[in-house]
Amino acid sequence: MRKIIFIILLLSISNNYLFAQTKTVLDSKALGLFCHDQFDLGEYGFVLMFNKFKEDVAGTTNLSNVQQNFFYYSKDLQKKATFKMNAVGEITMYANKNYILIIDRDANIYNIKLYDYIGREWASKKLDLTKYGLTQALIEKISLAPNNHFLAEVFDPRGELHLFDYDLLSKDDLGLIELDFPIPSSNPFLNMKSKGTWNFMTAYSGYYLFYKRGSNAEFEPTSLAYHLTFYDEQYSLFKELLIDNILQTGETLYGKEASVSINTSLQTFIVAAMIKKDNQPMLLVCNYGMNPNSSVLTLFWRQTFPLINNKKYHFTEEDGITMPLPPIIRNSGNRIEVSVVKTRVSIEEEAINQFVTFDAQGKNTFNQVQMGNYEQLNLDGFCVDNENLYSRIKSLQMNKLLKSYCEKTGSETMDIYYGDKAEEMVIIKDNALKQIIIYTFKGTAQ
Repeated sequence: MRKIIFIILLLSISNNYLFAQTKTVLDSKALGLFCHDQFDLGEYGFVLMFNKFKEDVAGTTNLSNVQQNFFYYSKDLQKKATFKMNAVGEITMYANKNYILIIDRDANIYNIKLYDYIGREWASKKLDLTKYGLTQALIEKISLAPNNHFLAEVFDPRGELHLFDYDLLSKDDLGLIELDFPIPSSNPFLNMKSKGTWNFMTAYSGYYLFYKRGSNAEFEPTSLAYHLTFYDEQYSLFKELLIDNILQTGETLYGKEASVSINTSLQTFIVAAMIKKDNQPMLLVCNYGMNPNSSVLTLFWRQTFPLINNKKYHFTEEDGITMPLPPIIRNSGNRIEVSVVKTRVSIEEEAINQFVTFDAQGKNTFNQVQMGNYEQLNLDGFCVDNENLYSRIKSLQMNKLLKSYCEKTGSETMDIYYGDKAEEMVIIKDNALKQIIIYTFKGTAQ
């Protein structure tokens, strides 16, 4: 009887594993199209871009107008949509909970399209930056606000921030408008020697969030605080908050900057910095939440970790010239990911980094030297990982699947995803079969 029960239980576990995996195949032969790019929309999903050309035509001068076909998927593959547009330049995408914003840039001209998540077009506009005294080189960052406005951040030669707004759904096209945010009269950094400029953090829950840094010295201060401001949709100052000194006795900031981010799922503020403690380089991560009875944010948890800085991995250089880059913070639901990167050209570039993750309570769930983050995987490197730089993958369901592609030629990963509920997704480009294969795994926490 016990043997029968054990066999039934084993079959049940096996079937659950099999049913937990889903597979979606986009075949170029059947579609008559070839995949050339993938756009990650974060929590809102991803878009695959196809056209009729076998080879990548990006930057080809003799093709001035290429029809691009877009296939949208939510991260759980429950929502799908297709749409198409003619493109003349470099394509970038942004998203909020309502729409996908596509910018087809030709030099300083933005050809803008706005689509919803069932593939309907809601706006089509053309924006010439030069009409507003701007160029692409001056645009620091672009985002799609929750109120469906296009936001562009520009820093002038003095290093001061200017935020430009474009109402994508307005029938009266007023063009690009510089937002006028009244600077707070309060100054908690009055006695601090170094005062940073205002930086735009994000648009969240109907508010525009800005932050400014204050410290007792420009380099390696022992005191570092942040002044946060909230503006409503009429750009009136709504609330001011303060992150008090993040450094404790015996600690100094290593470098010039820290990183600040808001985790919208937890509704908390994350500050990450490289510090020196007892002359040893360390990673500091703090999580702050709002206190309804005080303008000073409450520290929920604080973690420090030694930076791996041996002969093999030099994350900091003691040469008197090199300035350490601030950590990179990524929020994935209730999970917080922090990377200290050795070298990089851009944030998206795969690089050696000390990769540290935390859950909502601040429990450290991972801390090792890794190649790339959870959204990055070099399949060639993964297949011959003698350095064990992909150990974060070994405990995941996708590990066995990825290993199977090591036996195939012409395969590459376009994206991988690991959610805060342990759900997983892998997008494989099989160049031999001319297929895009999307695998998803149901999370063990669901």
